Amino acid sequence: MTIHTHTIDKRKHAEFLKEERLDIYTKGKLKPGDRIVFCAGKCQCAILLDSWKAIGSKHCDQAQTLKEFPKSHKKKLKLKRKSAHFPSPSYRPSHRVSRFLIFVFLLCTGFIITLSQQGLLNIPFINTPADPVMIMTGAGVYLRTEPEWKTKWIKSLQIGTIVRPLETRRIKEQYWYQVVTPTHEKGWVPSKYTMSIDYHKREKAYIKVAEKKLNEKNGKTSYGDLVDLSHFLNRVIQEVTQAEIATKLKQLHSLTLQRLKKSQAVR
Repeated sequence: MTIHTHTIDKRKHAEFLKEERLDIYTKGKLKPGDRIVFCAGKCQCAILLDSWKAIGSKHCDQAQTLKEFPKSHKKKLKLKRKSAHFPSPSYRPSHRVSRFLIFVFLLCTGFIITLSQQGLLNIPFINTPADPVMIMTGAGVYLRTEPEWKTKWIKSLQIGTIVRPLETRRIKEQYWYQVVTPTHEKGWVPSKYTMSIDYHKREKAYIKVAEKKLNEKNGKTSYGDLVDLSHFLNRVIQEVTQAEIATKLKQLHSLTLQRLKKSQAVR
């Protein structure tokens, strides 16, 4: 049986070399100057002459080799993949592109988490629109690790902070809520400093919170509470979209500032 051999030429077989084929026996890359044979079967594998002899001069159940150097094998592979309903490699993103997209995704995710943890994204931890939410009506209410007054606290929650309740407990005639804050801290707060609201109608709730704070204790709201209320109203006035509500909040803010001046005079 005649073995048809070919010597790879750098110029003549440039397209073949671009395919960067590997020898099926040594797994080494075929390079210019190598003496090779082509299996005459459907695979048309390029095999080093020494490797061909090492495997018994037989591949694809036959011992014949191609007399002519075949055209680019890549085109045949593309046709084969297309007929087998596989997507063409040209539509697949390169490893560099895939890695870049993954990097951008992780970078953006980390950036959002960092902003959230720093409180720069005031987005309540709400899974669905149906989730119940509460708004804090007390100033400087401690978010505690356990539903008890003497336990450690995680952070201080200001008037207007929106939280999502997870669990309710009654401890010594006092109800406590386990909540999640907009910056994803989890802890317990006393129920008396909260108000249940509809998150999508929270602008109206802002008015109720301010009126409740100004009217408590017969108008004797503490100086610290008034300062916190002033900060809250100043923030939400910029947030609301309804002109009527914005006007009402401005009136409440003016009233709060008047109360502050009186409190300063007394102090």
